[in-house]
Amino acid sequence: MTKTTAAAAQCPMELGINILSGKWKLKILWQISKGAVRFHELQRRLGGITTKTLTQQLRELEVQRMIERTVYPDSPPRVEYALTELGGSIAPDLKALCDWGTYYRTARDPGGSFARRPDRSCKTPYLHSTLTGLPPRFQAETDCKTVPRMIDCR
Repeated sequence: MTKTTAAAAQCPMELGINILSGKWKLKILWQISKGAVRFHELQRRLGGITTKTLTQQLRELEVQRMIERTVYPDSPPRVEYALTELGGSIAPDLKALCDWGTYYRTARDPGGSFARRPDRSCKTPYLHSTLTGLPPRFQAETDCKTVPRMIDCR
């Protein structure tokens, strides 16, 4: 559902929350931040999202200028979704959220049920020195890992 409050009338925090709210938007942006992706590939990566819901979320993100939809005149037509420059500005924050999730999982349940789940490591190390407020041991070059099947850091 498109947000009806005028963007100029909202405080910046409200605006950000409204753009990113919902079960799927952050997950969609995370997957698209890895590179342009076609509709069915995105749906496969997300798992559990209906065609209707994905279409609706992509349209909202397109209206909000977070993503762009490119139609190629092939036969059959090919459509790809990619982050706009504005949408790309949130990619470091998405990565930081993934990294924080890793930290939270470890801090919350060291050696427990989270730790026994399959490892889903990123292939690209990330320098955590840009993150603030985290323990120094977390601010080192490490691999991002996530637990949920639907949010894959790869």
